[in-house]
Amino acid sequence: AEWPGKIKPGRVDHHMICNTDLMSTFAEVIGDHLGKHEGEDSYSFYNDLVEDRSPQPRKSMVLTSGGSGAFVVRDSSWKYIEASQPTRWVQTYYPDGPWITQYQLYDIEKDPGERNNLYQAMPRKAAVLKRIIDRVKHHPGSESK
Repeated sequence: AEWPGKIKPGRVDHHMICNTDLMSTFAEVIGDHLGKHEGEDSYSFYNDLVEDRSPQPRKSMVLTSGGSGAFVVRDSSWKYIEASQPTRWVQTYYPDGPWITQYQLYDIEKDPGERNNLYQAMPRKAAVLKRIIDRVKHHPGSESK
């Protein structure tokens, strides 16, 4: 991002953000206040842009996985991917990627290429992440700190 006088050139931030966060961020930039149900799953990352140290705006990040309809959650270094629905698209976005017909769990800090599916080996961790998805489905906006 570039914003002379506001954003320091060459700065790197490792906080989680996604496209839905653009709505709250742009609203904050222009001084607008979103209504109660506007952008309830959007978290402003304005402070990440203009401050050297800012708090992570999210505890986790829940997304749907494209055409598969499956939910994906990222929490710290963990990523959990639900299996796609049988009638939905099951191919991932990258060439020769796996078909997402099975549940997946990765420690992306240790396995950024997502090659070692830990779902069977760590069912408790998968259950914790699944509960995050369930919470967000029923309470949008529950991912903020």
